[in-house]
Amino acid sequence: MSEAKTNKIIRRQVFEIPVIPVHVTEYQSEVKKCPRCSRTVSSPFPDSVENTINFGSNLKAIALYLSTEHFIPYDRLVQVFHDLYGLDISPKTIEGFKSKASASLVAYENEVRTKLLESPLLHADETGFRVKGERWWLHSLSTEKLTLYGVHPKRSSEAMDEMGVLKKYTGVLMHDFWSAYAKYSCQHAYCNAHIIRELQGIFDGFKQEWAKDMRKLLEEMYSRVFKEEATLSEAEIQEFGDRYDKLIGQGELANPQQPKEKGKKGKQKNTKPGNLANRLKNHKHEILRFITTKGEIPFTNNQAERDVRMMKVQQKISGTFRTEKGAKEFARLRGYISTMKKNECSVFAALKALAAAKQILIRNLGAE
Repeated sequence: MSEAKTNKIIRRQVFEIPVIPVHVTEYQSEVKKCPRCSRTVSSPFPDSVENTINFGSNLKAIALYLSTEHFIPYDRLVQVFHDLYGLDISPKTIEGFKSKASASLVAYENEVRTKLLESPLLHADETGFRVKGERWWLHSLSTEKLTLYGVHPKRSSEAMDEMGVLKKYTGVLMHDFWSAYAKYSCQHAYCNAHIIRELQGIFDGFKQEWAKDMRKLLEEMYSRVFKEEATLSEAEIQEFGDRYDKLIGQGELANPQQPKEKGKKGKQKNTKPGNLANRLKNHKHEILRFITTKGEIPFTNNQAERDVRMMKVQQKISGTFRTEKGAKEFARLRGYISTMKKNECSVFAALKALAAAKQILIRNLGAE
């Protein structure tokens, strides 16, 4: 009887994660008494073995990863370690992991500040942040490769000064129209996504055609510079600027300054469309910097908005921070994680290096 031929091979695979037991390493140090001088001596433990009960870098990294990257609350983390590893860890212990990891990033964070000062372009943004049940502010400074966060009870320049960058910065700062940024002597660029939304709101609410036409003009300029990647001539840049000025004139005609009422103190209030027209006129150079630099400056501040987005997610999941210290530690760790992602580094590997007390250097990431 002839052997049957194999027509084909059908393959099926099963991927499984093995049950991971907790591995305990015990170190013993003999204590001896010198027979001559009666002095008691013992051999030293490794540097990482500081207490009677200690936790290794893998375990710490998992706690940091789940807590700081995925925003799992402490109580649920305690349950995770109990259910997966049969290990009982207190919330206070996990909090201690984060505090120690954050403290080890002080030198790293100073290096980030130095690199940000050297960058030709910075993105800045701020968002509400709940601390001790009150409204605080998370401030962000970033580039494509670096992220720095600051937590402060104020939204003002006092908070930005505390971050230690903008007072010395001389490059281009991209932001919205928040007035606190205007005090810094660096160059400025405004986010046109905010402006387009305002122009659309003026057209929807007040039916002023100049606002709709200005929005279309900005979108046309964006398309020429970034979609078509056109090399604009000086004449074309001038033409765009002239059309911009003409529309501003139409906005001013549609919103004449009202005479000041007799006996009323202070500056005369303008209409909402009139205020926008004035801002567009007074900050033309900063708004159109994306076209005058021929695309070297971006059209929007999306980089900063992306950098604060996950912090807003954390607030939705976990709510308020109970202490200022906890909020600042979390912000420092999240800045570190954000920078690791931007440099295509494994977040878990980066946190494990942090848990193992290895020196973290920006220069090793190529984040120049």
